[in-house]
This record gives sequence, C-alpha cells and structure tokens, in this order.
Amino acid sequence: MHAVNRWAVFGIRHILQTRVSKAARTCSSLRERRIGPHTLRHTTAMYLLQAGVDLGVIKTWLGHVNLSTTHGYVEIDLAMKRRALAACRAPGHPVDLKPLLDRHRDVIQWLESI
Repeated sequence: MHAVNRWAVFGIRHILQTRVSKAARTCSSLRERRIGPHTLRHTTAMYLLQAGVDLGVIKTWLGHVNLSTTHGYVEIDLAMKRRALAACRAPGHPVDLKPLLDRHRDVIQWLESI
C-alpha cells in the first residue's frame, strides 16, 4: 500500500471513530459496535444492491477485479430473502409463510439480530 493511501485510510478511520464515539453518547447501540471504513463500504454496497443496482456496477464501484469477490462481500438481507420467497409461489396460490416462520423462529430471530 502506498504511503499516501495508508495515511488516507488512517485519517478516514480516525474521523469515523471520532464521529461514532460522539454519536454513541445519544445512541447506545453504537457503543457495542465496531464501525470502520469497511462497515461503510459494506453498508453502501448493501443499499446499492437493495436499490436494484446491478452487481457488476457494485463490483466496479468497490474496485473489485472479479465478480466473485463482490459476491462474497455483498450479502442479501432478510427483507430481500422474504421478497424472493414471495416471488416463488405458484400463480394464483398465495403462500402462507407463517407456519415456516413459526417452525424456524430461532433462525429468524438470529437473522434479524445480525
């Protein structure tokens, strides 16, 4: 890594940690979270994905050479999984996900907590 890049990363990390520390005074959930530049990258990539931006565009924005790197980096969230399940029903036959969700409540709670 070039010296300029290293200093830029340290500077961004310092600014971010200062802002997160200040925000944690009024938002207690931030006190236990580790938020760094990677968190911002990942969050931005998730928002782009949720907005329907093509994965190839996200790959380029993140500076990844291979799309496989972006696949490992960008994970779909629970809301996207629910939309995908809802789209996988037979036409004219509503899907009742309640029994499935009730059977796997511990998994759903775990997914919602991350």
